[in-house]
Amino acid sequence: MRTPRRFILLLVLASIVGQAEGRPGPKPPRHEFSFVVLGDSQFHYPGEFNQLIDEVAVINPSFVLQIGDMIRGYVETDDEFRAQWKRFKDQISGLGSIPFYPVPGNHDVYSKDRTAGGEKVYQEEWGDLYYSFDYRNAHFTVLDTDQAGELQSITGQQLKWLEADLHKARRKDHRFVFFHRPTHLLMNGDELHHLFVEHKVTAVFGGHQHHYHEVIRDGPPYIMTIAAASLVTDTEEGGSFHHFLHATVRDDDFTYAVVQKGGAGKPGFVVFQDNKGLYRIRGQLFRPRSVVFDSLEIVEGRSIVPLELTNPTDQELHVYLEWKLPTRWAVSPARGTLETLPPVTERQKVSFELDHVSQGKLEAYPTCKIQTLYLTHDDDWITTERTFEVLAKPKDGR
Repeated sequence: MRTPRRFILLLVLASIVGQAEGRPGPKPPRHEFSFVVLGDSQFHYPGEFNQLIDEVAVINPSFVLQIGDMIRGYVETDDEFRAQWKRFKDQISGLGSIPFYPVPGNHDVYSKDRTAGGEKVYQEEWGDLYYSFDYRNAHFTVLDTDQAGELQSITGQQLKWLEADLHKARRKDHRFVFFHRPTHLLMNGDELHHLFVEHKVTAVFGGHQHHYHEVIRDGPPYIMTIAAASLVTDTEEGGSFHHFLHATVRDDDFTYAVVQKGGAGKPGFVVFQDNKGLYRIRGQLFRPRSVVFDSLEIVEGRSIVPLELTNPTDQELHVYLEWKLPTRWAVSPARGTLETLPPVTERQKVSFELDHVSQGKLEAYPTCKIQTLYLTHDDDWITTERTFEVLAKPKDGR
């Protein structure tokens, strides 16, 4: 009895599909999400803050929190506060539909007389001064360290609310706390710390001091951050750089990355045209890469260095050649020269004459820095640089 061809074909296809699907995929987590934490901005560097907002939008987290000092504040009238909040909301409009959760800082609520005179407008714009919310397996608590009557502390009704809030969230895998002034600047900082340890808080985020650092104390990390306000030092080692924090929760795990300004590029910011042009310039701009001095042709006592310049792009290139001469060397026609290469130019010849003006032993040899400017698709000038070398002997030692 003949087996039908159709049945054989189905068996073959089933075998192929079975082989293709044989590798198991990763086990999905029960809960997985990310959020971004921004620090102080205060309109100090609005261009840089706007760039951070655009980069956060590229990452597209589940939501964003900013831990205070979003505006400059310290003004006299409600209308002045309202104008600053309008400006700030225009800045964060780049987040699009990503939810934004504010944390009040002293600049957000302090009026010119250094009282919390801006609280009324803050509540008009944002709602409660302290609050909490749940997201998946985590609980988020936002506090106010500059509330009227409780400046630079978390006491009274807010403290009672905090204790109840953390107790209510005891069954969550994570509890995150956010406030502006760090605990070591609060009058009841130790009391708060013991409360955080007791309730197994996952992490505490703060700002105010305009730098990044992390301190782990009895369990929870205390994470200080800044967005784009003035910096307190001029070194990255001191935590002074504009950035945001990109936090990830995956079931029981919590991690975060410090993303410096410029660290999250938009898709497509490099196009094939520029990649191809810069790659070809690097590989083809000049030949040879190096020469052995004793192999050079000598004319009237001078060593002739022949170079060939190639423009592999569709734009005109200006090539700058600058010789670095050890002592007792000379070059002509000049130590620095400029060559113009029309689009798609091959092997344009240029030569130099080297003269060693001493009869002594050669101890060092000249090099030539060769630079050109390339104009990208979005009108950025990119400088490429390579070095041509005059060698005592071949690089492989032979």
